[in-house]
Amino acid sequence: MIAEETELIGVPYSSIDDIWGEVKPMLAKGIAHGDGELDLDDIHRLLIERSMQLWVVYNSDEDQIAMAGVTEIVSYPKSKICRAVVLGGDGVDRWLSHIAGIEEWAKSKGCDKLEAYGRRGLAKKMEQIGYNNKYVVIRKDL
Repeated sequence: MIAEETELIGVPYSSIDDIWGEVKPMLAKGIAHGDGELDLDDIHRLLIERSMQLWVVYNSDEDQIAMAGVTEIVSYPKSKICRAVVLGGDGVDRWLSHIAGIEEWAKSKGCDKLEAYGRRGLAKKMEQIGYNNKYVVIRKDL
């Protein structure tokens, strides 16, 4: 099997609308597994407002985006965390190695951790690249 040529790209804020139609379905898959905290309109607005960051893994062999993800930086009194809000795309194994690029970017922004909320399947994949499942979110509607 020939290795695919893929590249992680941090999408400039000025280019978000140019690729929104292509990444929207990928992000929608991830959002569907959430609990209604955010919808795609919220994410789009927060990206445009520069509160979140859009990432894509571009596959040049297929001339298409293989993954789209959104991060945000959360500052606590004792820690600054880059949170992966949503990651979506086909074939997690095709883009998982690119998480390292987001980690490097997060370090350059002063973050000391990267965290992700996701399904158990993603947690198992992330464990392969050094992540630990620290806690689960248990929620009840009131």
